[in-house]
Amino acid sequence: MSVISLIKSHLENILSSKEKRLSALIVLIIELITITPLCGYLFQCGCDWPWSGLDEKCNYHQPHIKQQCPWCVSMAMGILSTALAIMMGVYASSVSMDILGNQHKVKEVLLRALIGLSVFVLTAIIMAIMAASWQNHPLPMLRL
Repeated sequence: MSVISLIKSHLENILSSKEKRLSALIVLIIELITITPLCGYLFQCGCDWPWSGLDEKCNYHQPHIKQQCPWCVSMAMGILSTALAIMMGVYASSVSMDILGNQHKVKEVLLRALIGLSVFVLTAIIMAIMAASWQNHPLPMLRL
């Protein structure tokens, strides 16, 4: 069995129901909206909500700042961190109820979304700590 067919069958399995697909979509939309302000919170770098300028005020754009945003300074680290957090959240929303059992449909979607978003935030925090430590960046979030 090739890797692609293995991935395809796994994706079909985790997105096999309407509830799984809906919760994964809800989680993905919320993640895409909140990842930049989450960066701003974790690193106190100035990143903000999409309607407030996204990374327009990020300290990455200020060359005189000594400690710039680790996710923006290292594009590879930023992409890896945010992509992993987003994928883990979507994945957790799709597989979580398989462990917890059957629920009412609306309750199942909400529970899946809550679990997915929790995994997203936890993964983002872990990746932020790793990015900050690899770049000798003090993590302001830990002082709040």
